[in-house]
Amino acid sequence: MYSGTYAAGQFVPDPNCESNGGILDGNFCRFLYGNRFNVVNDEDHQKIYGTISRQLGNLYFQSTIIESSIDVNDNPQSPSYPALPFLSRNILPSQGGSPFNVPVRWYGRPLGSEYPSPHSPKRYKSISLE
Repeated sequence: MYSGTYAAGQFVPDPNCESNGGILDGNFCRFLYGNRFNVVNDEDHQKIYGTISRQLGNLYFQSTIIESSIDVNDNPQSPSYPALPFLSRNILPSQGGSPFNVPVRWYGRPLGSEYPSPHSPKRYKSISLE
């Protein structure tokens, strides 16, 4: 899989890039995020509006209440979120199954296109009273 000799600073592409759904581009394995995200999420909305007004002599009173509740039911994410501490990390020989006999600097995220996009549902609620 990684047989051969490599020079210091040389990029070595993921040997399973294309079989995992990635796009091999020179020494890099590219990942298409576009088909994993929604332009419009599956959402449920509920909104309530009410107002009361009253004239008492020369005084006018008015009160308004607005309530909004939104449930985002899907909200798919990248399979490798957040994983930011893994950017540009050194991997030592034999650490994590590294086949190299020298430290390797890894640029990337731990999970790629072979993993499903997890959902991160959200719930928003707001109330305004004037």
